[in-house]
Amino acid sequence: MKSKRGSHVGVVLSFIMFVMFLVFLYSILEPAVNKNNDKRFILDRFQSNLIEQVSANLTTVLVSSPGGTCLQIYDENVRVESGLNSIVKDMDGNILQSKREGNYLLMEDNNFLRVYYSEEEFDLYESIFINCIEPVIESIRSDEQIFETKIIEIENLYQTDYEGLKEIMEIPEGYGFDFKFIFEDGTTIGSGTEFSREVYVKEIPVSYVDKEAKILTGKFIIRVW
Repeated sequence: MKSKRGSHVGVVLSFIMFVMFLVFLYSILEPAVNKNNDKRFILDRFQSNLIEQVSANLTTVLVSSPGGTCLQIYDENVRVESGLNSIVKDMDGNILQSKREGNYLLMEDNNFLRVYYSEEEFDLYESIFINCIEPVIESIRSDEQIFETKIIEIENLYQTDYEGLKEIMEIPEGYGFDFKFIFEDGTTIGSGTEFSREVYVKEIPVSYVDKEAKILTGKFIIRVW
């Protein structure tokens, strides 16, 4: 009987020691697991905030010409804010001459044109226009787009005000972040320092609008550590 009782006690002690070992192991690993989960969450939130910061509205207006030497469009007729930046292109994507005067846009005549409006700047080819007529507005479309100008702007902010941008991106104290952007032509802007600590990385393919209103493809590479 003593032998059986002793063996039972040994089993119980072994079980207790095993449980204590598991508790000890969990107490060591649990902070690291939580921190890794935090990094994943922070990375996702970083992505959302970054896309929001580099996006702006783009209004695309398709017009046709009734025939004349030049055309003029009033901002209110295409439901855009007065004085927005704009660029005019023919249906082949060639930039046409245009000029803003107050709350209307003057432009070179063409059979069909696309006019792009945004708060972001475009490359312009200005000219002098006289006695312009109003075109026929065929369609108006507005949507959110990522802009090359805003990508460059956010990278400049990273270089000049890291802590301010960190707050905008909602990166908590004790964590670091950076990003790169690879343009369609392979040009890269951004930073990328090598670290010995664990870094969480995400690659985000996007389309973006350049200063000629071309829709191009690129990708962000964002990191949190």
